[in-house]
Amino acid sequence: MVDRDVFVQNLGKVKHRKILLIRIGLSLLFIALIAFMWMSKSGVSSSLQWTLKTAATVFFAGLAFWFITLIQKMCRRLELHCPNCHRNLSGPLSHKVLESGQCFQCGVKLF
Repeated sequence: MVDRDVFVQNLGKVKHRKILLIRIGLSLLFIALIAFMWMSKSGVSSSLQWTLKTAATVFFAGLAFWFITLIQKMCRRLELHCPNCHRNLSGPLSHKVLESGQCFQCGVKLF
């Protein structure tokens, strides 16, 4: 069982990590969009443009999957999951966990 104060502290850590990963992802997406705009204005062949766009799509899908995996591992390490149903408790319904002290899915007492 986790103490309520530790749970709140860990929620803050995960929130900051999520914000950092979103900033990194959006920055990379912005750079890719600028590069694609530059390529469309320059004389780069359309087949090369489509190849790079496909590669970028695969890259960003993989990046999103990796970011989600990092957040899930961090939540498990910080004990922000239900010990009974293994539901992640750091999402938008974390306020219900703080109010009731129970998992919002299975109802097991957390603290």
